[in-house]
Amino acid sequence: MIYVFPLIHALDVDRLEYIQRAAIEVNHFGTITKVEHLKEDENIDGDDVVHAHPNEFLVPGFVDTHSHAPQFSNIGFGFNLELLDWLSQVTFPTESNYQDAQVAQIDFAKVVEATLSVGTTTCSYYSSLHLDATKILAATCHSKGQRALVGKVNMDSHCPDYYKDESPEVSMAQTKEYVDYVRNNLKSAIVHPIITPRFAICCSPELLEQMGEYLKDENLHIQTHLCENKGEIDFTMSLYPNDESYTHIYANRGILSDRTILAHCCHLTNSEMDLIKQYDCGISHCPTSNFNLRSGITDVNQLLTDGITKVGLGSDCSGGYEAGILQSLRDASTASKALSIFHNKPTYLSLENLFYLATLGGARALDLEKQIGNFIVGKQFDALVIDPLTIANKSLIDSSKQSYISPLDRLKRNFERWLFAGTSANLQAVFVDGKNINIK
Repeated sequence: MIYVFPLIHALDVDRLEYIQRAAIEVNHFGTITKVEHLKEDENIDGDDVVHAHPNEFLVPGFVDTHSHAPQFSNIGFGFNLELLDWLSQVTFPTESNYQDAQVAQIDFAKVVEATLSVGTTTCSYYSSLHLDATKILAATCHSKGQRALVGKVNMDSHCPDYYKDESPEVSMAQTKEYVDYVRNNLKSAIVHPIITPRFAICCSPELLEQMGEYLKDENLHIQTHLCENKGEIDFTMSLYPNDESYTHIYANRGILSDRTILAHCCHLTNSEMDLIKQYDCGISHCPTSNFNLRSGITDVNQLLTDGITKVGLGSDCSGGYEAGILQSLRDASTASKALSIFHNKPTYLSLENLFYLATLGGARALDLEKQIGNFIVGKQFDALVIDPLTIANKSLIDSSKQSYISPLDRLKRNFERWLFAGTSANLQAVFVDGKNINIK
């Protein structure tokens, strides 16, 4: 197939490319084989050619680097609480329901459909701690065509008796069984296992150490939470008093690598940032959740300045109240400007930075940059078709009296307006691995 569209994509942390007319050739494996810049009067026709409708443009699919599939039924609830109380009073009771495989089957179908419908082509999911539910979530992502990392949550300590792994050994045995299921039964090109210790509070030292040993011999992703809330940090350090910092707890037990995704990171010390940079870990910035649970504000602009560029956005549902990444992008902008005002600094996240975080930065954070993140030849065609002026979104209109601006400037204007005022109504089509996913 050949897609003839205007397109916008990130080439690096501070560089976007706008192409007024591009022809993207995609083979039957969903791989981009050619990207051609077309002249204004240059035409390409054929049965395998798809042309943009007026105002439409292409962008890469959004990458959600942190979301909790069993929490979607709590979206919009419990925001009067801070993190640890929110977990015990709201989150753990809900997640425990996924011991019932039928609940998982019904609910996870809705979750994947919801995230695809707002343009999330790739998502890093936490399932519950239940083995069967996690298998169901992975299989659902595969069957519905969403690229995903899916992990069984590991938690055997300082959590309620009704919702905890029986022992470190049982937790690891189930994790290994799940990894084997995805690799040898599901055999998906787009869904992969990810090791998922919830966070240090809920993991005994023995469990973290067993995970670290397992990871030495396995080429696997790993995800966890880090430095989200000051009360969480204090409690964590009381449990691990011999470790220099929260980040050192993970480093000292083999949890950090270039395939590790660390969510939140609101309160990192300089030595922790150095450690993350040393191990080349990814960071998931979850501003919507961090505001809602009053956790803190991650200084992403400082991370990027310091050379930590494997940073993406996370919806963190249900700490976040919106399943899509557009809200996370907008809140990342607000968070950055708030820090700029508070610290009297002139710098904050630019439009280029923000779109990078939502796409290529997320791909880098998940160690998927070679597969996705932009429209470079050799990557997979994960894409969104956007109509910024669809009548379905009545808040984005053009004046009936238009001053002349060039087509390229109009593309840039419409792109920015969509980022900050668009809704799912502007989303016309979703492609994952070259396949057009039905989102209606």
